[in-house]
Formats: sequence, structure tokens, C-alpha cells
Amino acid sequence: MIAAYLGNEVAIQELAKFFKINVNLQDKDGLTALMFAVQEGRIEAIKELAKFPNINVNLQDKDGWTALMIAAYYGKLDAVKELVKLPNISINFKLNNIGKTALIIAVDRGEIAIVNELVNFLPRGNSASYRTLIYIMINKK
Repeated sequence: MIAAYLGNEVAIQELAKFFKINVNLQDKDGLTALMFAVQEGRIEAIKELAKFPNINVNLQDKDGWTALMIAAYYGKLDAVKELVKLPNISINFKLNNIGKTALIIAVDRGEIAIVNELVNFLPRGNSASYRTLIYIMINKK
């Protein structure tokens, strides 16, 4: 987790070579190495962690946050771009305590670029939903 937090992708690679790493290990708050890397915007670390075949990119911490939600909250566009490339990523997970998805978090935070990135994952034909989100964002100020 420390290597991910610090963005030390070489350490992640070396540890993976010599040790059996539980890439989904969670700390006392439920945070994973991927979540730490996302929060700090450590793109190379995110890429290295994504190479683990058993990584669960949708794990939630004890409050219901996923790595994608964390990226949306902190405005980490490059992290969002990396996460959405992963085959099992879901934008539909909701926070336990407030029921918001990563997309709604991005809207609330005014992260237009992240909204644009995530809206590509809406079911086809949801352009009206997209326009509604943009309207909310514009009129929120």
C-alpha cells in the first residue's frame, strides 16, 4: 500500500516478482493500494496495480467508496481515464451512506471533464440524462 501511495511503480513490480501480494488487501478503513494510488494521482502505480489479474477494482471501503468514486471526488481525471479502461469497472456502485455514484459525485464537485469521461458509460440513448447532468452543473453555481 505504501508503494502505491508514494507512486513507486518499480517497488510494486519488484514486490510482485518475489512475493505473493494480496492486491485487494484493505486497511482498517477498507482502503486498498489502488485507492491510495488514485487519491494521490499516481498514474503509473495505478497501471501497475491494474496488471494484477485478481485485482478487484470495485472494492468499497467501509463507507462505500470505490477507487472510481475517490478519483471523481478529488478531480483525478487521469486516474478516471485509467480506471475506466479496466474490464470489470462499474460506475453504478453507490455510497452506502448517501447513495451517490461516481458520476453524481463528479457532478456535485463540478468536475466537468470527469462527467464527460463517465457519461460514456451510460446506457445508449441516455443523451437526455447527459443534458440533465450538464444543466445541473451549470445551474449549480
